[in-house]
Amino acid sequence: MKLNVFVEKPLTDGKPATNLSAYIAEVQGFITVAPNVRTLQRKIKDALEFHADGMAEDGFQDPWIIDRNWEFIYHYDLGALLDLYQGVFNRTNLARVTGLHESIIKQYIAGTKTPSKKQLLRIQNNLHSFAAGLSEIHIL
Repeated sequence: MKLNVFVEKPLTDGKPATNLSAYIAEVQGFITVAPNVRTLQRKIKDALEFHADGMAEDGFQDPWIIDRNWEFIYHYDLGALLDLYQGVFNRTNLARVTGLHESIIKQYIAGTKTPSKKQLLRIQNNLHSFAAGLSEIHIL
């Protein structure tokens, strides 16, 4: 069963929090936190198993509880994306790849500006295009 996992770097007092949070759209009441994306990804399956066991014991029969062959589809906000690729991407690199000004990226991450759906699609498409270019590289 495909489950959509939304990973966010929430704001605390107008500043990015130190922890990331994740929730699953198809699973009401599920949330987990961790200091970085890699740890969060490891925690999700264990936390979801625990949550599913408790729900099953309470008599719930939602499809995600019965079918535990889960496939996670991750959706990242920009703060979480930069956390995931820390050391590879930073705001400057992301600005270059996406064609946006670095100050705009900074404002999106800080939460002082919210990107439109069109802008998010532009960012996503440019990242996919960059990745496609990388996949065509052949090293001699």
